[in-house]
Amino acid sequence: MVMFETVVGHSFKCVSEQRIQLSAQLQMKTTNIRLQAFDFEGDCFGNVDECLSDYTVVLPVVGAIVVVLCIVGLAVYKIRQRHQSLGYQRI
Repeated sequence: MVMFETVVGHSFKCVSEQRIQLSAQLQMKTTNIRLQAFDFEGDCFGNVDECLSDYTVVLPVVGAIVVVLCIVGLAVYKIRQRHQSLGYQRI
């Protein structure tokens, strides 16, 4: 079983809730953790390696924002195109 995987000198960070089944009767739940086992520089954590479950929250939100911005941009374009064409007649 591999938990909190990162390279030596880096820290592992996970904001999302993770549940790890340790045995049939024992489950470990973590939330908002940052761990580093080896190779500390003073009292500071190393470079951060984030867990994949954090990205499953961020990516859909970013995607939704991009879609909304595209829809707003398209609506503004259509409205401006309609207002510009009102002053002229087709020949």
